[in-house]
Amino acid sequence: MAIVGRLRLKPVITSIVAIIAISCQQAPVVPEAERAKEIESRLWRAGASTFAPEEYNSFYQALRTARIHELNERARWPLWQRLKHVQEEYKQVIEDGTKLLALVEEKKQSQAKELRNELSELEGLIKKLRAISSAINESRHIRERITRSEILMQEARREIEKEEFSAAKKALASAREPASSARRIILSLFERYLDEGYLRRWEKWVAETIAESKAKNNLAIIVDKLEKKLIVYSQGEKKETYDVGLGRFGLADKLHAGDEATPEGKYKVMKKNPNSRYYKALLLDYPNEDDRRRFQEMKKRGLIPPQIGIGGLIEIHGGGQDGLTFGCVAMEDEAMDKLYKMAEVGTPVTIVGTVNRNSAILNWVREL
Repeated sequence: MAIVGRLRLKPVITSIVAIIAISCQQAPVVPEAERAKEIESRLWRAGASTFAPEEYNSFYQALRTARIHELNERARWPLWQRLKHVQEEYKQVIEDGTKLLALVEEKKQSQAKELRNELSELEGLIKKLRAISSAINESRHIRERITRSEILMQEARREIEKEEFSAAKKALASAREPASSARRIILSLFERYLDEGYLRRWEKWVAETIAESKAKNNLAIIVDKLEKKLIVYSQGEKKETYDVGLGRFGLADKLHAGDEATPEGKYKVMKKNPNSRYYKALLLDYPNEDDRRRFQEMKKRGLIPPQIGIGGLIEIHGGGQDGLTFGCVAMEDEAMDKLYKMAEVGTPVTIVGTVNRNSAILNWVREL
């Protein structure tokens, strides 16, 4: 009987041992947990906490909750573990994480596009500023600011490529400052050239000079300071056009001695000098009555110091157009030879800011 009893108990004992063995085995790895971990790593590398902080925080909390639930289940007796519920949590985390990755990428592309558009807009401004500065003598401070802006723009480009958008925004903001400063300088320089009163005055002087040339059947000279051109009229018809150079502050109207500006007004050749310091020269009758009257008015208003004089010795001379003058109009020697032969004492010389109110340079300035 004892032997029979032991034989009957053996299958039961075997089953119990098998159950215990199975129960002691470690629960299988949840594959969704590994996938969720991979998504977490990708979101961290993508900078999700920066580009979508609220969504990333929600994802992280959901992932943390799923991991806590997994740990709680694994702490239970294996037969009583409910990992399927945990798997469903991880699946939801994976789905949300995948959507968040797409959202982060979308936001990054949107920011990159926005910054590139701002960069392109600034590049357009810089292009205009450089074109304008290359056409005027008063450009040193403008070019310095343009160069600083371009260096900072390069930095912004590098940061955009690295997806360091915060640093890119900072570099772009810094790049705008010198560009804006250059823009303000140019607008100040060209204030008179955009003023309707000045434009009409210059047009009137030019029209009167051409009409006089036609009526008196003589030669007349017009100097366009903006375009740096000297135009010769004969009997009211355009005969020759020459390139010229001006003073360091050629765009400004001359106010007093030493300002290195080229005067504007209606003048005449007062003297011909075949052996001037700068090759041949035509001395103009600056200052004329209008110049003297304005000079005295400005002195009375305290705009010109008492010890400063009105200046003089304004010439059209040779020596080369690229050399800066102190207010004169400079020409190449070959061109000066031709003009010297044509001009006489008494030849009208009208100097204006511009002949063409719709010149390319002025249109660029208007677009700033």
